[in-house]
Amino acid sequence: MKKTIFLIIAMFICLATWEESAFSTVNFSRWTIASSVKKPHGDWAGDVENNNPKWQYDAFATVIDDYEAIWYSNNGKGMTWGAKNTIYKGDRWCTEIVAGDLDKDGWIDAVSSFVQSAATASSFLAVHKNNKNGTFTTTVLPTHTTRFRQIKLEDINNDGWLDIVVSGSAPSASLILESGLYWYQNNSNMSFTEHFIGTCNGWKVDCFDDEGDGHLEIAVTEEFFGANGTSPARLLVYKNNGAEGFAQIVVDNLGLHMSDPPGGGGVRCADFDGDGRKDLLAGTSFDGKLYWYKNNGGASFTRYVVEDTASKVDGIDVGDFEPDGDMDIVACGRNSWIRWYENDSTGNFTPHSIDVQYPLFDLPYVTYLDGDSCPDIIVTEATATTGNIFAYLNPCSGVGTEENKIKTITMNWLKTTSIVTKNSIDITFGIETPGKIKLELLDITGRIIDIINDNYYDKGSYKTLWNNNGKPNGTYFLSLRSENCPIITKRITLIR
Repeated sequence: MKKTIFLIIAMFICLATWEESAFSTVNFSRWTIASSVKKPHGDWAGDVENNNPKWQYDAFATVIDDYEAIWYSNNGKGMTWGAKNTIYKGDRWCTEIVAGDLDKDGWIDAVSSFVQSAATASSFLAVHKNNKNGTFTTTVLPTHTTRFRQIKLEDINNDGWLDIVVSGSAPSASLILESGLYWYQNNSNMSFTEHFIGTCNGWKVDCFDDEGDGHLEIAVTEEFFGANGTSPARLLVYKNNGAEGFAQIVVDNLGLHMSDPPGGGGVRCADFDGDGRKDLLAGTSFDGKLYWYKNNGGASFTRYVVEDTASKVDGIDVGDFEPDGDMDIVACGRNSWIRWYENDSTGNFTPHSIDVQYPLFDLPYVTYLDGDSCPDIIVTEATATTGNIFAYLNPCSGVGTEENKIKTITMNWLKTTSIVTKNSIDITFGIETPGKIKLELLDITGRIIDIINDNYYDKGSYKTLWNNNGKPNGTYFLSLRSENCPIITKRITLIR
């Protein structure tokens, strides 16, 4: 009883010193990056020329009908954009693009996928090395017999280098056994070794670390499944045994459908209920369901409904849009809608419309475009002849993250340098009310990539060391979580 009273008093003390969020109202404004694009599709963001002010990234995209991977310069806080820059033009559809520092030289590189056609299982990946002047040198990996779908760049084997993960689908039910999930091991010299993970009819893909061992699990949704396409599409997790051996776990049957849109929609991994475990998010395109799956530990997941009327939902992403420390959702539908879903911190979501003007909203990507700390969104609108690439800007009332909303110093606090140029830095933090403390490192999309500290602390000031050796340059967030006080987040930039 005394412990319960103490916790209630502690929560009151913490919350009484926490300013009501200045970001509680989110009003996205639409800005055009490019128009009259011949079926734009994949999108990403990053500072291509290392010349933009921080938090104002350039935009990557693909153009299916022009066979191109491209990028656009952010010339003015996401509101004005430069002309198209071609990264690489192939001989087939260009469908997806991702970006990251593959060679750890401080410049963002890219990987894109090229697919023969909707009916042909022939595709390849193209690796684009940044020449440090806005141009790229491309290496084409061997042509593959599956139809590559979505790509992610993640350090799968915990060696400090970004690898390539790609899902592959079958153009017809008769070719289902030739599709699957692959990862390409980064050999540190811009060369890659292909590894097969498992057979599935892969559609969308994401990665997460379920045990905190640095060896990543992979989540994937399917387009359809079964030798004749007669079984439901599935949500799958491939469990990493710590040595990059993967075991398939069927999380859910998403439904039976073989036309466009497919059975499974997007998939993302994030902690939606604040318990420290990565949950799953997935959609079912054909019947408009959007689910999140609570991670119970031990490869067990419980399904909850985000929305059951998300007509033709396809692309999804996550970000803390308010920001209030809770991971929100953005989703697009190939039926004239893009929405964000506000998380109440326990995994209950409220939908908010962003735009309904265009018919084929496709893939959203959460990033930073206008110079403030509230996440923005890049979206492709995939009309065949008049397609668009849009920036949806999320205005903050000021620059800064959660620590700027503290009225007094009578609660937990977190301090470190915002620009990191060394392999290790000191992090100091203060605890006002005793309890279990987690100090975590998150990437720009909110993924937990490192747990720096996870212990019980009494009231007082503390210092710990963060060793970032092996981490690629870029934007990160330090997050201080406690049982009794709100989350405190501090953004840092790693530049070596």
